[in-house]
Amino acid sequence: GIGMATGAAPASPRGRRLVGRVALLGAVVFLAVPASALASQRFASPNGAGTACSSAHPCRITTAINNAGAGDEVILAPGNYGSPASRIATSLSNGSANLNIHGVAGRPRPQIFSSGDFPLSVYGSGDIVRHIAIDGSGSANSGSLNVIGNGDLAEDFVAYASAQRGCQANHTATLRDGVCRSSSGAGVLCSTVLAPTPGVTLRNMTILSSNGRAIDVESATSRPVTVTAINTIARGGGGASDLYVLSGENANATLNVSHDNFATESTEVQASTSGQATIADDGTSQSASPLLASPAAGDVHELFGSPTINAGRTSPANGAFDVYGNPRTVGTATDIGAAEFNPSNAFSFGKVTLHRHKRTATLAVTVPGRGTLVAFAKGIKRTQKTVAARGSVKLPVIPKGKLAKRLKKNGKASVTVKVTYTPTDGNPRTEHKKITLEAAKSKRH
Repeated sequence: GIGMATGAAPASPRGRRLVGRVALLGAVVFLAVPASALASQRFASPNGAGTACSSAHPCRITTAINNAGAGDEVILAPGNYGSPASRIATSLSNGSANLNIHGVAGRPRPQIFSSGDFPLSVYGSGDIVRHIAIDGSGSANSGSLNVIGNGDLAEDFVAYASAQRGCQANHTATLRDGVCRSSSGAGVLCSTVLAPTPGVTLRNMTILSSNGRAIDVESATSRPVTVTAINTIARGGGGASDLYVLSGENANATLNVSHDNFATESTEVQASTSGQATIADDGTSQSASPLLASPAAGDVHELFGSPTINAGRTSPANGAFDVYGNPRTVGTATDIGAAEFNPSNAFSFGKVTLHRHKRTATLAVTVPGRGTLVAFAKGIKRTQKTVAARGSVKLPVIPKGKLAKRLKKNGKASVTVKVTYTPTDGNPRTEHKKITLEAAKSKRH
């Protein structure tokens, strides 16, 4: 398992939830920033200063994000923005439309350490957050990452909260190929107390909480909520259920699940109301514990044998890459969760040993792990071996047909052997090795 307890979720007092989230709604409204007249690129760096926000003179992250206008691109240089001991107190929040906030492709994610109520929040329409890491310790009424607007997209991100929710999503936002993790609240909250939520999508997400629900879906203020989770790992802790759906104030609440990994679920309907709370499972999900490297420390790499490998639904909508930059589909199908199991397929050739009396040879191949090796070429017998662990494997090279006749006649014959190594649950790789076979010289009488 992944070391997180699961179980039925006790209902919390409804009034306390409503008061906290109404306060959150008010805070979001007052954090809105007017859109600028023209879209532009804005650059921030950990040591940025001033207001130019240019490539040559980057500004602080608070200036770059909070003062951005509609359509602006905010580019965050790699590095730490704040630190665990000295966090950014100012919330990073913007309500302009079509923002694009991201780290630098191919470089490490910029890491934000925040104590603000809104470590990072976008609530315009069509906003994008990509390739960013957030560690929040602010208000319990918020999330480390808040993606609230219509058509918003957050992908390739890691959001952790020590005193709040990992993520919040509303309207028709999509969270994809990312990690939402909390040690004190829900991994992801989708609640109509904050904003309408007709269609949030959670796709190829890893959502974890060590002391709360993983996915928390709640309707209120007569506004229904619908959330769809696809290819998502959801694991709660501290006695809370992995999936929780609450219908409040006469509004339906629905969570659709498909090709997900979770163990426990619970629904609740607020007393004296007429709404319905539904978890609609299409029968493709699994309950066996995922095998992850170190989820409590934020490392969600899959380990060999995890039931989530090749168990998801393959679709272009899953995105091109996983949270670690690997291809989104490796093997026969997309994995469940933010990470794609991607074992190394790199191998190397070793010594070639000639067996002159047998007119054969042995080719040594060093592989990184379990899988299958195949040696083939025109003129040799096809050989296949199953590899149980990393190390050196010897492949026989046995000539046949015209190659064997030429070897017998001339005493030598060359062949280019193709070797394909396919790691278990990984992609194949083929390399070529030219080998000159030799025959033992005949004794003279």
